[in-house]
Amino acid sequence: MKVKSTANIERIGISFVQLAFEQIGYIFREQPISDYGIDAHVEIVRDGKATGQLLAVQIKSGKSWFDEKSENGVIFREDMAHLEYWLNHSLSVIVILYDPDAETACWQVINKDNVTVTGKGWKIEIPLCQTIEETFKEAFEELAGRPIITTGKYTILSLQDASHGTAKRYSANILVSESSTATEIYQIIREVTDDLKHREYYRNDLVRQRWKGTPAQVVFLFIYRMLDDFRTTSWICRSLWIDKNLPSQFAPFRHGGEDIGDNIIVDWSQHYELMQRIRGQFSLKKEDYLAELGAILKPVAINVERATNLTHDYNSGILNGKVYIQEMMKLEPIVTELYMRAGDIGLAPLECKDLSERFQSLMGYAHNIVLPFSDNGLKTWEGKNRKYLVNRAIEDYQKLDCCVFCS
Repeated sequence: MKVKSTANIERIGISFVQLAFEQIGYIFREQPISDYGIDAHVEIVRDGKATGQLLAVQIKSGKSWFDEKSENGVIFREDMAHLEYWLNHSLSVIVILYDPDAETACWQVINKDNVTVTGKGWKIEIPLCQTIEETFKEAFEELAGRPIITTGKYTILSLQDASHGTAKRYSANILVSESSTATEIYQIIREVTDDLKHREYYRNDLVRQRWKGTPAQVVFLFIYRMLDDFRTTSWICRSLWIDKNLPSQFAPFRHGGEDIGDNIIVDWSQHYELMQRIRGQFSLKKEDYLAELGAILKPVAINVERATNLTHDYNSGILNGKVYIQEMMKLEPIVTELYMRAGDIGLAPLECKDLSERFQSLMGYAHNIVLPFSDNGLKTWEGKNRKYLVNRAIEDYQKLDCCVFCS
């Protein structure tokens, strides 16, 4: 029996957890790989309506996570950097362990009450009976329903430590009510800015050693009216506060906008309404978007397979260089045309945003395989450089696994 790779098990685990939450009726949104320590957000849906209440999810897949048993479950261990990040996260964070053999997933929320510090690290017990199913809907909704709320009703969606050696800086994304007035938003900005000035969240030990106990000197805020806006980075306004005592050479560039007092500048987006109209006009329905992807991915897969086989034969000495170039030149306009089509299919619906990003990456890698055989490519790259670029592009393409898109 062929052993599943670690990467495959991770993808299977994420897919399993996604299906489990969606069967409950919630919305599962996988997060970008660069998002440290958070694999996905789960949005609570109540009476058929998305609530804007979120859970942050970290998924660990593999049998090894179940090696250390406890009386009621298993012991999960991690480093202190992850613990601090999760405890300071604006959302409740739950860790989910997926067992590929038993095809089950158990979870536990991370908080100060159930975590035990062990010296260099920490541990927590995850009950095996605590699975992702209807039985725990009330628990999920209670955990997701603890946003930071003030008079103006806002939620801190994410907080980032952007400090460097000469200034302690925080950046945060803030969700406000769609009905919030400008006056209410100004009040929210003042309150959140004042709160972040005194935070003690740091992205690593080095930054903590430099700035522990020191008030922040710079606070950036980005304000969103809807979660969909946050997903597309379409903020309605942004704000910047800089400590007046921070030397100018260490201060960030000051964007324009309105001074609302307390040395806070608010810059309203001039393109927000336009972007809303464009998104509404050009966004495709999910079924139409998937149909467009399928129509492009199938011929791309056929031609990339042809290019891969040709490259393998050339690298192995089966095919001489002249014939190889001639055959790859035939494939170049076909793949290039498909690559251009991929950029013109319209905007992906928000529920397909992650899929869209992977699709565009895949198309870019496919195009890179044949690009050195275009007229300009043949003039630009020769011999070893062309060979390196093509082999690297094939490797990148195969890592994304086209089957993910065709399924």
